[in-house]
Amino acid sequence: MKKNFSYTRRSFLVTLFNTAIFIVLIVRLFFLQIIKSDTFKTLSLRNSIKLIFLEPKRGRIYDSNDTILAMNSTNFKLLFYKIKGQDFLPIIHNIFKIFKFSPDERESIIKQIKSARYISPVILKESLDWNEVAKVESQSHKLPGTFVEKGYKRLYPDNDLFCHVVGYLGKPTKEEIQKYNLYHTPDFKVGKAGIEKTKQSILIGTFGMKRVEVNAQRKIVREFSEIPSITGGAVKVALNHKVQVYVSSLLGNQGATAVVLNIKTGHVLSMVSTPTFNPNSFATGMTVDEWNKIISNPSYTLTNKNIGKLYPPGSVWKIIVAIAILESGISKNEKVDCQGFVKIGNQEFKCWKHIGHGELNLTKALMTSCNPYFYIMSQKVGIEKIHEVAARFGLGKKTGIDLPGELAGINPNKEWKRKNLGMEWLIGDTANASIGQGFILATPLQMATMIARLAGGTSIIPSVMYNHNTIFNKLDINPEYLDIVKNGLDMASNHHQGIGYKNRIREEHYKMGAKTGTAQVISKDTAYTHQYGKQFKSHSIFTGFAPVHDPTFATAVVIDHGGWGSGAAAPIGRDILLFTQKTLY
Repeated sequence: MKKNFSYTRRSFLVTLFNTAIFIVLIVRLFFLQIIKSDTFKTLSLRNSIKLIFLEPKRGRIYDSNDTILAMNSTNFKLLFYKIKGQDFLPIIHNIFKIFKFSPDERESIIKQIKSARYISPVILKESLDWNEVAKVESQSHKLPGTFVEKGYKRLYPDNDLFCHVVGYLGKPTKEEIQKYNLYHTPDFKVGKAGIEKTKQSILIGTFGMKRVEVNAQRKIVREFSEIPSITGGAVKVALNHKVQVYVSSLLGNQGATAVVLNIKTGHVLSMVSTPTFNPNSFATGMTVDEWNKIISNPSYTLTNKNIGKLYPPGSVWKIIVAIAILESGISKNEKVDCQGFVKIGNQEFKCWKHIGHGELNLTKALMTSCNPYFYIMSQKVGIEKIHEVAARFGLGKKTGIDLPGELAGINPNKEWKRKNLGMEWLIGDTANASIGQGFILATPLQMATMIARLAGGTSIIPSVMYNHNTIFNKLDINPEYLDIVKNGLDMASNHHQGIGYKNRIREEHYKMGAKTGTAQVISKDTAYTHQYGKQFKSHSIFTGFAPVHDPTFATAVVIDHGGWGSGAAAPIGRDILLFTQKTLY
């Protein structure tokens, strides 16, 4: 009897204990599933699967000898995701305690976060070093919604040396976001100038993707799968690093341009436009002061002036007029008596040499750059013939170079003046045009292409890209006429009476043929006076080819407001041609 009672009592206690446990569990489940259901439902939704897009490395850019001109380096970025219902300001102020931001930068960050979508992060800071990454990680409990992402930034090892040709990166426009499907990464940088822009589709690469689980604080809990990104394709350009360094050293940081072409291939061996800028600043970000300094420079810092700025070609244009004279049936031996000026209509047109050159034929007119010879002969030839010859040399239209931002220039004639100015062509217009003044405008690259076509006898098209087996059509000019003009440019540099004799290349094997120009920017010839400011001073221009016995290289140099062509531009052009020959010929 006692035994049974003891057993029943024990069973009762066990049952009571189990019942109590069950009731506790029921109450807890009721609390979690009924009372707190909304809270935990929200948290469970936030603890969700997220797709992270993996930024690809951009393809490298190499010069003709495989020297790296553009590459990538690791970039740690601090990102912030907004969370619905969360007051982000205390979190951002904690960020401001870790990193130094200017008042303007702080204001900009807050504006970006307010307008940002919940699915897209806001980049708070780029180029974090290891100490900064450690600070963020160590204080992550104070920074919900923030995390450090490893990406890449563009690096230009030579800083500003190739800035105008290689280009730089920047934030995409709406059109570029659509074109390259960057909706998920609107801050991903794309090419904005130079090769970076024209070869964007090759260089950009392919995004990868990673599936991860994130919690309510947007912290990654675990990773599920990953599709790696694909690095962009490499691009090789025709530029030569050694020549580019040398040309850049000659120009310094004055307002100037220089371009060097391989006459036989059309390759652009060097292209420098000064002043320059550091494209790395666009990759890492620049201050307002740095940006204002760039855009306020009157010498067009961001413009590749070799293709994006127009100049009167000055006496360089006499090459065109000389061919037009020969094609019009005028003998190269027909002479003009230069007395220092010539009267055309009721206007007096002067020679640069006040006392005149006396009697001279075409070759000697090119050798001495005599103005009256071309004033008089242009009246016999007419502007339409000059216009037609200029077109065959590539003037008045884009060269077709594989760079963005090229201008076409102006190769005027009677129709052009009527259409654009609503006026008839005058004989004085022809006289001005005969020496490259008046309405004529060309880029430095067009001038280089013109003399390269003359020297090589082909219709070369300049190219920055490295191509093999480029074949060009023969220039539609009688080779005999080309030789006559080339001889005149040879004598201009190498005959003791030539206008460029003092700037000649003295080494016989490397001799050059050249034509200089002094391009006025106002009607008064300011090359003769210093009473005006530098901004009104004539541009100094040089075009040349070398060696004269086997034309292989051509160059055009423009010194903004440099004065006489034989003074500022010619010594630089000579040194460029000599160095290029010794380096590559």
